[in-house]
Amino acid sequence: MLALFGKTGQYFEILETPPDEVNIGDFLEISEVQLNRSLILQVVDVAYLSIPGELEEIMRLAKAQEIIVENEGHNTSIEQFGDEIISSKILKCKVRGALLNGHFYRSTLWVPSRYKTTVKKISTNEIKSVMGNENKIPFSIGELLSEPGGNVVVDLTKLDGSLNIILGRKGAGKSMLAKTLVKALVNNGAKCFVIDINNEYSVSHSSRNFVSLVPGKNLKFSFHSISKPVFISILQNLFNLPQSSIMEISRIWDRLKESGHLSFKSLKKEIAFAQINDYIRDALIRRLELLESSGIITDDLPEKTFIDEFRSSEGRCVSLMLRGQSSIFRKLIIQLSMNQLLESLESGSLEPIFLFAEEAHLYQDMSFWEDLVTRMRHLGLSLFFITNEPESLSKFIYRQSDSIFIFNYINDNDIAFLSKVTDLDSDSLTAFISNLPERCCLATGKITNNIPLLVKTEPLNDFKGGFTRLFFKKEYLKF
Repeated sequence: MLALFGKTGQYFEILETPPDEVNIGDFLEISEVQLNRSLILQVVDVAYLSIPGELEEIMRLAKAQEIIVENEGHNTSIEQFGDEIISSKILKCKVRGALLNGHFYRSTLWVPSRYKTTVKKISTNEIKSVMGNENKIPFSIGELLSEPGGNVVVDLTKLDGSLNIILGRKGAGKSMLAKTLVKALVNNGAKCFVIDINNEYSVSHSSRNFVSLVPGKNLKFSFHSISKPVFISILQNLFNLPQSSIMEISRIWDRLKESGHLSFKSLKKEIAFAQINDYIRDALIRRLELLESSGIITDDLPEKTFIDEFRSSEGRCVSLMLRGQSSIFRKLIIQLSMNQLLESLESGSLEPIFLFAEEAHLYQDMSFWEDLVTRMRHLGLSLFFITNEPESLSKFIYRQSDSIFIFNYINDNDIAFLSKVTDLDSDSLTAFISNLPERCCLATGKITNNIPLLVKTEPLNDFKGGFTRLFFKKEYLKF
């Protein structure tokens, strides 16, 4: 049995007596049938009922275990009632919406009567039906944690033009969810670009829809496609080239371009024989040789450019494989890729792109990403940030986010930070994410119509990477 017990602040308290079984994350409906209105609640915490004489009752039950009863297993009605009292719980619930005269509202000032209401457990599908939302491109991201077998079907179009964040501890399953979304988008004709720092997104089978780019092998950038401002920015920001050296290489660049002989090879040769300060010459030569050693800048025209990889009539995922690259080369590769990608999007020569950035703070500062977030909808860019460090993303990015997926966190500092930057209250957030099993996440925001859902994500076998390599075999670790 479920009954309205009380209200404290923004939380409703529901009395639960056996045989009902309600868990954290489940949904309840408080209805006033005569007035045709109801509240939709979500359970955020469960506590035992505290009543006068509870300790005495516990002691009585404990003592009864020592008494041998002839008719074991037979309980009187009074004993059964006592069992129900001692097993009763208080469900702490948060209002997620209201249903008034058949219409769903996010918030309401209405407080139900304690005696003229009925309380029942409802399914997520029932909530979706009263909200009246239709999925244009339905896709299942997993099943409800509280309803085994109940698929969580979302609308893929709500990811289009959106800023989405996937958070979780190492090994919690955040990359697996990202891969699930990538596969769904590609299967529906979308173009995805993945910045893959651990080479997790290469597929286990041959597919023209999934392309893995390895810097220096099938990924090279023509020197002629790199503008002077971009080239100077690389030397200055990534290779710490002094201002005096920048002025010299800028003059040499302009002179070669005017003569029509500008190339990476001629730039190196011109600097080597230029009448300039020896220290400046050495500084320039060292940095150009370092650039050359990366193997990604060439004077030749590649058969297929980076941008050409996205020009397909079908859905496609282009993964930038960065494992094994040094920090400076990783930043170089990403800067060249992003510059060409953004230029093509801005000019309108490329269809909208879904960008998945794994651990974005490792290769671009937050000012770059914040600027991109402000322009993403005009560019035709949909962003996904995937990280295990919540504080690596700025508060500005959290405030601009449309949907968020949070896997298990147990660190109090992480939970406290997330409660400040997300729309969920701290009690709900703490109750949900600190107790999530492996591969389960809290999904909320635009993708779930702002109704927090606890989701058990589906495993994928399509991708090679993403699995933890172990020395001991699994059979030794199951005990």
